Amino acid sequence: MPMSLVSRGITLAAGTYGWYTYVSPSAIGTCDNYTGHLLAGTYTWTDRL
Repeated sequence: MPMSLVSRGITLAAGTYGWYTYVSPSAIGTCDNYTGHLLAGTYTWTDRL
């Protein structure tokens, strides 16, 4: 099945956010964790489905 790319604009208030990304599709349960402060604004979230 071909991959699809999806993007969304998200508006966030200033603050500390945490998110994670999977290292690879074959490594389910393995991910990189990030935590950081973001300024208020609109960001683009993109993912492959």
